[in-house]
Amino acid sequence: MFRLAAEFFADWTARGRPSTDAASPARKPDTHGFVPAGAGKTIEIEQPIASMVTNRRGKWVVKVKGLPILVIKPRRELPDPRSLKTLTITRKPTGVYVSLGYEVEREALPKVGRSVGLDMGVRSRIALSDGSFADRRQVGNDKMATLQRRIARCRRDSSNQRKLYRQLAMLRHRDSVRNRNECHKITTQIVRSHDLIAVEDLRIADMTRSARGTAERPGWNVSAKSGLNRNVLE
Repeated sequence: MFRLAAEFFADWTARGRPSTDAASPARKPDTHGFVPAGAGKTIEIEQPIASMVTNRRGKWVVKVKGLPILVIKPRRELPDPRSLKTLTITRKPTGVYVSLGYEVEREALPKVGRSVGLDMGVRSRIALSDGSFADRRQVGNDKMATLQRRIARCRRDSSNQRKLYRQLAMLRHRDSVRNRNECHKITTQIVRSHDLIAVEDLRIADMTRSARGTAERPGWNVSAKSGLNRNVLE
């Protein structure tokens, strides 16, 4: 565990430094606006102990040997520290994220005697067999559009452009988090109000395949298809 933590911390502090290996040069941080969501490293602590997650003066901190102390902001009250089972630390371009897994007892949901079928949509997020719909969250892209225009006027690879790219990446990240939170709320409500849920078996990988084509046989209407793919994958 300590060896993995040392490698994780070394990669954390060495990001953006010049690489001595010509075959794998280091990527300059934040020099473009589209960073893979899974970029970075993840470390899973095997057999975590309760003392790794403590409350210090009203703030929850995670302390693992070989890594810096992390201050976390739990979205809900944490259970008994002795029930901690999993601890995962992930570093992404948008920050460092800690995932805690606890063993808790859950009561079975009461029977409601209802069943429903779900159909994933594009204009509406979900269409239910009872005739109701779960609409998508309406997002105003004024801030994103303003940042993109400012980025287009900046000198390439300038410090100001990198700063604006970081702001744009954070806006995109917050938007994705809000979308995911909305999905969790919708699915939780559906699960609690139905005993049986039938979901359409979709081949998402085939549905969201790019329409770009090849050099010999280029695709058509590529931009519209890419927008459709984004809505399907949300």
